[in-house]
Amino acid sequence: MSTKAESAELILKLYDLRREETMRQARVWFYRFTPESVQDIFNVMTSAAHTTGW
Repeated sequence: MSTKAESAELILKLYDLRREETMRQARVWFYRFTPESVQDIFNVMTSAAHTTGW
């Protein structure tokens, strides 16, 4: 079980990660990604684009 201080530190680290440029780009991409079929999802998963890392 973690202490309150450890929990607070973890929360601060997570907030810090959210501000990173890559995380912001990933968030925007997920927001805009609107697949209309399973094939759309499959195409993204199998592409060589950097978005497959998100």
